[in-house]
Amino acid sequence: MKSRLVSWFVGSAVMLSSAAMALSIQPMAQAQMPMMQTVLKNLALTETQQQQVSEIRQSTHSQIGDILTPEQRSQLQAVVLEGADLQEGVAAMNITEQQREDIRGIVQSARSDLQGLLTDEQRSTLRQTLRAQWRQSGWGNRQ
Repeated sequence: MKSRLVSWFVGSAVMLSSAAMALSIQPMAQAQMPMMQTVLKNLALTETQQQQVSEIRQSTHSQIGDILTPEQRSQLQAVVLEGADLQEGVAAMNITEQQREDIRGIVQSARSDLQGLLTDEQRSTLRQTLRAQWRQSGWGNRQ
């Protein structure tokens, strides 16, 4: 469960930040993602790690941008700008099964790369922070 939660968060963070970068709205998107900011701040990434994260995000953004049609990019931009639910927004984009598989592969690769950057201590901090955020959001109490 812990591993899946960490993987889910890292994948979601990559997808959101990549989408925001693809749409040139990074600062606004980050302002709408306080959980992600809190988690990253708690990790105390080194300058080297921050640079590597930036490179992974840029690469991921480029790859996902290449997969989406112009109309889908516009729809994604609207979802991010409005702060709407990402899953609902993506569902409304009519992404093909091939696009879904391609994006899933890109996100999994980025997730793996990002997790490989973290030290054992940072992974532990990530798990603890996510657990606290999960409880605070109320998701951990749903049945």
